[in-house]
Amino acid sequence: MTLATTVDGFGRTRMIGGRYILGRLLGTGASGSVFVAQHAFTGADVALKIIAQAHGPDDDDARARFLREARVAGSLDHESIVRVFDAGLDDSGVAFLAMERLEGMTLEEWLEAHAPSQRELVELMVRVADALGHAHARGLVHRDVKPANVFVVPRPLNRYDLKLLDFGLCRAQTSDRVTRAGFLVGTPLYMSPERALEGEDALRPSADVWSVGAMMYQALTGRPPFSGDTAMEVLQAIVEREPDPLDEDCPDVHPALVGLVARCLNKSPAERPADGRALNVLLRECAEQMDAPTHAPAFAEPAMVLDPQSTDSLRLYCMATDARMPAPPRARLLRRGRAFLCALSLLLLSTHPSPTTAAPPVPVPVFDWAGPPPPRAVAVPTTKKKLRKAMKKKPRRRARVRWK
Repeated sequence: MTLATTVDGFGRTRMIGGRYILGRLLGTGASGSVFVAQHAFTGADVALKIIAQAHGPDDDDARARFLREARVAGSLDHESIVRVFDAGLDDSGVAFLAMERLEGMTLEEWLEAHAPSQRELVELMVRVADALGHAHARGLVHRDVKPANVFVVPRPLNRYDLKLLDFGLCRAQTSDRVTRAGFLVGTPLYMSPERALEGEDALRPSADVWSVGAMMYQALTGRPPFSGDTAMEVLQAIVEREPDPLDEDCPDVHPALVGLVARCLNKSPAERPADGRALNVLLRECAEQMDAPTHAPAFAEPAMVLDPQSTDSLRLYCMATDARMPAPPRARLLRRGRAFLCALSLLLLSTHPSPTTAAPPVPVPVFDWAGPPPPRAVAVPTTKKKLRKAMKKKPRRRARVRWK
């Protein structure tokens, strides 16, 4: 039974492996098709990968490669590698692989929809190199690193997570061959020169590093480093030709990033970073150099004749020497006039007393006061009648009574 008849007959109610309810199609790749599925008992949503139609259940090589992907991906525990929950064979002999369901898009689709900065691109490649370093440390080579196998998961605050997918072509450096002799596996646009020449006998982690370099080149220029009408023309160009210099096509690319991409795309595996961990270190160093402040170098000698009367020439000179641009003549006159007025105001304030300054004390005249005048003698009446009459009157001032 082929994949087409099996999937068409499943619909949304047919189970895979007796526990997964098949849903809509998410995508189709070289090694299989991925569907949305739901666990019949727990209700968890998963991404269910089923063996491709070109390789039916009777193809032992395809089945062995598919089950090897399940073992390899299940043994890798890394935040940037897709997690595998379950794998097995259906009653009809169809192999399936249950993985975590991701919401987002592939790196190929993301690059078409976004225009990431050089710094963002380096940050994304750091995570890809970290995931490859985890696999390389366990003796595994991915063999099919390309933008379609890198999944971008958006997070809050304009952050992104990356997941490395499709370990169906992954192979240990010391394992037995599953691919038939004379066959190459992988995508020609991202295949290293030694694999194109020597085939699977030249299986090294540096082959994955070359693929990462090709992805960075394509992200910066918008095209792969090598192209052709057929797969053989592409492989021939990879072996015989050199990619166009990155700094000529994109002169604004940081020199550290230009050098790192050129090193990853070197024809000799010994000249490239040895594995994903080495590439991760170089990418982080490149990010530090890109974050470092840059200063314009001082001219050892004038590169052009500058006209002192020209404003444009003066501006170019100030930009080259990190000097301050002088103000126009009118602005200079205004500044000088304001400074003169301020100085004149200070001078006037210093010569005139302030209103708050205390005036000198006024002398108070001194009066010579000898005391009150002596009392005036008043004649006292001699009879009582006269005395009573005199006492009824209110004297204007007290007087001394003198009896006679």
